[in-house]
Amino acid sequence: MMGLFVFISVVLTLIISYIWGQKSLSRVKFRHYFKKQNALFGDQLNYTQELTNDKILPLPWILIRTEVPEEVRFLKGSLSSHYKVNRKILAGIFSARWYEKITRKYPILCNNRGMFFFGPAEIRSGDILGFFQKTMNREETVKIIVFPKVLEIRSSSMLHFSLTGENHRQSFVFQDPYSYIGTRDYVPGDSFKSIHWKATARKMKLQTMVYDASLNKKLAIILNVNTFEHPWEGINTSAVELAIITAASIVSRAIRGGCEVMLVSNTRMVSEKMDTELITVIPYGRGFSHLKVLLESLSRLYDYGMEPIENVTLKILQKIKPQGQIVFITPFLNQRIEKILRMIDRKGFELQLVLIGDRHRETRNVTGIKTYRVLGEESWRDMEEIRLV
Repeated sequence: MMGLFVFISVVLTLIISYIWGQKSLSRVKFRHYFKKQNALFGDQLNYTQELTNDKILPLPWILIRTEVPEEVRFLKGSLSSHYKVNRKILAGIFSARWYEKITRKYPILCNNRGMFFFGPAEIRSGDILGFFQKTMNREETVKIIVFPKVLEIRSSSMLHFSLTGENHRQSFVFQDPYSYIGTRDYVPGDSFKSIHWKATARKMKLQTMVYDASLNKKLAIILNVNTFEHPWEGINTSAVELAIITAASIVSRAIRGGCEVMLVSNTRMVSEKMDTELITVIPYGRGFSHLKVLLESLSRLYDYGMEPIENVTLKILQKIKPQGQIVFITPFLNQRIEKILRMIDRKGFELQLVLIGDRHRETRNVTGIKTYRVLGEESWRDMEEIRLV
């Protein structure tokens, strides 16, 4: 008799466990999100997951495994390796009562620029004993775009880096105080030296002085992301990051000064569907909405381009406006690039060359072209300013 009772109990337990397991993920809702899609380099924000059990059956355990980017640093959460390149698995175990919604926030540190995708997610649950389990997949992904670092630009030479293309002491970094034309709201990255304290007191929020940029309306940034002449030589990722930071800093300062800015690079932008062009060309524009477009584009650039920068420059040269200035940023210099630069100079463009990386410490200047160097690529994360030498 006792054996029959035990047998019936076991059968009932298995039946209940089976039904519980089969129904465990019915009417279970999952979503994940960021409160904003853009972040500045170094920002800390929350990646949020929400799980709702919209039924009377409680769930003693729910396992959620989410694909997350390796380049984003999680300050909380359990991460494990993934077979996909640059991906990891974020695992979290939940327990939900009937009709309960659970919210879990994972703080992350945005310590790399880029467009990062979170998801898809696998959700698994079952009966309390774990005999029967059910799995469902959620393919929805969310993204976050981390802008590159934007730093002040300084020059250790007697002549400052100038967006007017002239050898004088005033530049868009060291603004002419007599060209002041008004104020605007302070945004991160503005120098505190430019804060207009009287306007700040009057409006009760920080105000930054705006300067006239009538001498220089048009600027084209040509950015070479390739760090060596030949593909088999590899990629110096630190030099790429420093080149992009330099471009972002120049772009930011130019836009804040009222310039009309164009961006060209010999690499494509990251996208979810890989539907971007092989090179990046952002037409001329001005204002803070255009600055956002430029910084987002720089944040999404791959660290290697299939097209040589010389070819790209020839293709887009006709799009650069007459009397415009060109800042050419490159981690390496060869005879073909020098030839292109001299040709640009002969066409009457105001041209400035910025060489990226310690390898250029002793590199000779290109004859007739103002040449600057940005050194110290290995310490780009710790830089507090872009120093042109």
